Amino acid sequence: MYPDCRPSFMLAENPRTGNGQLAAIAKIPSFLEDLTLMGWKALTDSGLGALGMCSRLCSLCLIGADGVKGDGLLALAGCHHLQELKLGLCKHAGMQALVDLTNLTTLHFEHSLTICEVASP
Repeated sequence: MYPDCRPSFMLAENPRTGNGQLAAIAKIPSFLEDLTLMGWKALTDSGLGALGMCSRLCSLCLIGADGVKGDGLLALAGCHHLQELKLGLCKHAGMQALVDLTNLTTLHFEHSLTICEVASP
């Protein structure tokens, strides 16, 4: 019916969300292709490990995932279809693991903006 649409999922964090919710998402890996997680400050490396089981995941957008450290992105190496990764406002995301994401064709990395106030004369 909609040939250009891919199975996508977007989750915005609220006080009750966490890595356990990602484990539930990982139980439906056969169709999930696009995933956006916004404001998941509680997301950790183990949460990304759950996403590593989503073998058809093509696009992942992590915005504000401050809890991802160390080799967090290495868990995504199991996502053999992952072509696009967007990291926005992530202070630490295990960047050294990016070399293991061999099918990655697009990487967006956006730093938080620093707004400077200039005093007028």
